[in-house]
Amino acid sequence: MHGGRPFRCGAGRPAPGGRPRGGDAGGDGGVVTARYVVGADGANSAVRTLCGIPAKDLGFRGDWLVVDVRPRPGAPALDIPDTGQVLDPARPNHMGRVAQRYFRWEFMLLDDDDPTEMVKPERVWELLRPWIGPPEGELIRQTVYQFRSIVADTFRHRSVLLAGDAAHVMPPFLGQGMGSGIRDAATLGWMLDLVLTGAADPKLLDLYTLSRRPQVIAYIEESVRVGNVVCETDPVRAARRRAEMRSATELPPPFEPPVGAGFRDGQPLAGQLAVQPLLRTSGGRAERSDDVLGRGFTLFSLVAPDAATTAAVAELERAIGLRSVVVGAEGAEEEGQALSDWLKAAGVVAVLVRPDFYVFGTAARLSEVVGLLASLRMSLSLV
Repeated sequence: MHGGRPFRCGAGRPAPGGRPRGGDAGGDGGVVTARYVVGADGANSAVRTLCGIPAKDLGFRGDWLVVDVRPRPGAPALDIPDTGQVLDPARPNHMGRVAQRYFRWEFMLLDDDDPTEMVKPERVWELLRPWIGPPEGELIRQTVYQFRSIVADTFRHRSVLLAGDAAHVMPPFLGQGMGSGIRDAATLGWMLDLVLTGAADPKLLDLYTLSRRPQVIAYIEESVRVGNVVCETDPVRAARRRAEMRSATELPPPFEPPVGAGFRDGQPLAGQLAVQPLLRTSGGRAERSDDVLGRGFTLFSLVAPDAATTAAVAELERAIGLRSVVVGAEGAEEEGQALSDWLKAAGVVAVLVRPDFYVFGTAARLSEVVGLLASLRMSLSLV
């Protein structure tokens, strides 16, 4: 939050909970004043509900029993993977480690399963029998979760913004629920920073939904696709899919959909996740570029700037703290060729990277960099 107007969403109702800033909280509640409120309060978001933001159900629903177990002192080590999905049509299940002290199992509930019976210790230990029993482990938690696929119609309502599960819920089969929430925060963070410091007009925040929502939907749809494979209970179809997987000669490429907005459309690499190079510091040690350069917009170039480019960079450096790095120049030597090879393969000599590490745009030649920077200024609604 940032000091400003009292938060009111919907029909003049105050924000739930919280401790007021600059005011006196009486009893169990109070009024919080803020210019912006970020609702990151989970799938049952009170902020989203108070604002009346509709959400779309994308169709996936499944109940799974989640069990956490703590091994007893001296118990034999468990031979299970850090994370593993078992495509067993009799009962799909998952197992993995939680930190170093706990193990987690997840079992899909079948049509005739009673959730109240499934959480009883005797039934849980029956399911866990192939791996562990009461002499070796202690039940820490057993509960039934409902996996769903939901996305809010918008991630912004006036001065209220949604992030994480408050904005979208997806099945866990791709492992991208928390990852998408982190990406929300990374994008929203730099946008709010520019607006709250007065560098950009508040209409910049209109890009938040346009940037994040299409990518989130792509992750949800892929999670549902993978979930349909995982949750298959027909033995014939499951056998067919096992045969297809075993006959595959190579792994599919990583699933990395682009963001939906906030980039220069039509350019190579625009909207995609950037490559992060290793840069050699003055001490000769190779470190990741964000550790060396800090946060903010970064222009990576394979060629030295001319006078016009230097002036354009200086203007944006003053406005938003843009950093310009000529790869290979003194103090910016690249360890390896990850960034250089990536740019050369795309046929460009420069790439402009957003603070959330997605590509804003590229330049095929030095003469195009000034235009690229001008497009950034326009996109950001700089004042």
